[in-house]
Amino acid sequence: EMCIRDRIFAIDFTKSNEWTGSNTFGGKNLHTIGSVFNPYQQVLDIMGRTMEVFDDDHLIPVLGFGDVHTGDKKVFHIGGQQPAFGISEVLARYSDAARQ
Repeated sequence: EMCIRDRIFAIDFTKSNEWTGSNTFGGKNLHTIGSVFNPYQQVLDIMGRTMEVFDDDHLIPVLGFGDVHTGDKKVFHIGGQQPAFGISEVLARYSDAARQ
């Protein structure tokens, strides 16, 4: 029986999301929160739901990197230092962070 114990999601908040989105996401930043999932939400949802069935505790640390405060030197916790419980909370934390 396969079991995943230590998965994390680390999300790229570098400026490249603006440039890439201008070419691939209808001219919008890849982190734009709207009526349909952005590319990051799509991947988090698909990967999270796929791995969730193998996860025994459903606790997932959610980290970010590349923002104006951390640059390429550190990561930051999204939504607090406690792990998110399940992919729904991961998506909620990400969406809150992306709106800021």
